[in-house]
Amino acid sequence: MNRITTVSLLTALAIAAAGCARSDPRFATPRDTLAVVARAVRENNYKLFRETLAEVDGEPEHYDENRFDDLSEEWTSEYEIAKEEEIVKGEKVAITARLELPPGARLGRTHQTVKMYFQKEGADWKLLVTQTENLDE
Repeated sequence: MNRITTVSLLTALAIAAAGCARSDPRFATPRDTLAVVARAVRENNYKLFRETLAEVDGEPEHYDENRFDDLSEEWTSEYEIAKEEEIVKGEKVAITARLELPPGARLGRTHQTVKMYFQKEGADWKLLVTQTENLDE
């Protein structure tokens, strides 16, 4: 069975959110994006995540539902937002999100930090870059 990694989960959702910014008010700002990510993982609501990706991709049948079911069975920890920081210079926002995995998680790491940089263009937000860092403890 396919396994989705922490990096691909968070990165894909960040990219999907940036792509939905113009049409979906849930992703209107970087802060809104993080709220949706946190809520989706906390509630094990992977259906929301899959539909979001499908909106961007335009091919909902491309996604294998078992990937998300499998993930929800073995990955029970909550997504925790370690910090949100707004960069005052210009119209840029950097968001740092930290995921803590439970002891014995089979993903090969205990912590995952993802930093997303957004820039405002007119009334819309654009994702500039996503950086990831793995921390094994």
